[in-house]
Amino acid sequence: MGEILDWIAFDNPEAAGRVATHVEELLDKVLEFPELGPRVFPELPHREVTAYPCRIIYRRQNDVLWVVAVLRVEQLLRRELLRP
Repeated sequence: MGEILDWIAFDNPEAAGRVATHVEELLDKVLEFPELGPRVFPELPHREVTAYPCRIIYRRQNDVLWVVAVLRVEQLLRRELLRP
């Protein structure tokens, strides 16, 4: 996610701060409601939430939430990035 924020900060450091805050708030909600986002692939446990311009891919394993990937919204998610 650092690369995305660096790219935004290059033109607008305040906007990068707003995106970082939005992502943190969204991750707090995911901790509270771990099944908040839709599954990215029906057969896998991974879910997705969006904090524009970021897509956050995560999965729950017992009581732990793992952030698996943070992508820009226009990036395609490759199944090879995910493990069951």
